[in-house]
Amino acid sequence: MTAGLTLKQALKALGKDDAGWVVADSATAPASRVYVPQDEISVHAQSSQNSGAEAARALDGDSSTSWHSQYSPTTASAPHWVTLDLGKSRENVAYFDYLARIDGNNNGAAKDYEVYVSDDPNDFGAPVASGTLKNVAYTQRIKLTPKNGRYVKFVIKTDYSGSNFGSAAEMNVELLPTAVEEDKVATPQKPTVDDDADTYTIPDIEGVVYKVDGKVLAAGSVVNVGDEDVTVTVTAEPADGYRFPDGVTSPVTYELTFTKKGGEKPPTEVNKDKLHATITKAQAIDRSAYTDESLKVLDDKLAAALKVYDDDKVSQDDVDAAEAALSAAIDALKTKPTTPGGEGEKPGEGEKPGDGNKPGDGKKPGDVIAKTGASTMGVVFAALAMVAGAVVTLEAKRKSNR
Repeated sequence: MTAGLTLKQALKALGKDDAGWVVADSATAPASRVYVPQDEISVHAQSSQNSGAEAARALDGDSSTSWHSQYSPTTASAPHWVTLDLGKSRENVAYFDYLARIDGNNNGAAKDYEVYVSDDPNDFGAPVASGTLKNVAYTQRIKLTPKNGRYVKFVIKTDYSGSNFGSAAEMNVELLPTAVEEDKVATPQKPTVDDDADTYTIPDIEGVVYKVDGKVLAAGSVVNVGDEDVTVTVTAEPADGYRFPDGVTSPVTYELTFTKKGGEKPPTEVNKDKLHATITKAQAIDRSAYTDESLKVLDDKLAAALKVYDDDKVSQDDVDAAEAALSAAIDALKTKPTTPGGEGEKPGEGEKPGDGNKPGDGKKPGDVIAKTGASTMGVVFAALAMVAGAVVTLEAKRKSNR
């Protein structure tokens, strides 16, 4: 190491970072890799270690400390190895990262090596990598044949000092990156609103989650808001593994507006024109021509019809029933006999019922002056005139005989 330079300055001068990574290779270095965290790794076993240079020092994240095979009071013979425990079985153990001592001393710097992976620390089988490392003071990445396992064994067969030591400043384990499935695209739609029914329906769209006040609403569910003036805010978010189309920002917010209808809906308009016409017809009938018994029935039905006509709350069925009953009473009128044993005049002969006011002439049923007794009164007045004439004639004759 150049005199007067700190370790950090020396590494920088060599184009490396604090951990010994080659800065120029940063595009493929740590940020794009999947490491087993060092705090989840421990030393399961080692061939040997020297006091103050225990194997755990190669897992402390500090490149200034290191593991070294035993050299005092006796020197352990090669090969030297360390078995790491990854904490649990890992899928696709793919790389082993080795950083040799960076203090300028190459004692133990690995030259010929082997790497093993297994779930059984006592049975590793064939190596997943072997070869020769460079004599450099930066991290070297050893590519492995990917294998599942909990234990990784690193073996140093020879070192660059020629003394057959073994050492390491840092050791790390990498896994193959898990392939990330590209999110599926889901397009949200606005819930449908039925203001008359005071409801809204959540669309059934795969990959879209709808919420109201943070509560998830089931797809296809129908929600009743009641008869109120209210605005419901519904949000739509992509489900896990989905995304909205480009340009659609999540969450999407929908404002659903409902208006108060004010209770019961107004009743359907009732048509009373036919009833009006039948009432007018009944009121115009010449009552002198019909029997008292049939007229009584007519009067009862007419009174009932007038009551229905004046009621604003009746239904169309009530109006139709009243009209039918009154029409039937008119048809059932019986005429008085005109001569002993003779056949009386039938309804419809002579003056016809209904010659009075008609619907639409501005008059209401009842405004017509009933013609009841009109013919009778004419007869009475004629008789009185005849009597008066006879009285005058008799009086004249009496005076002339005096």
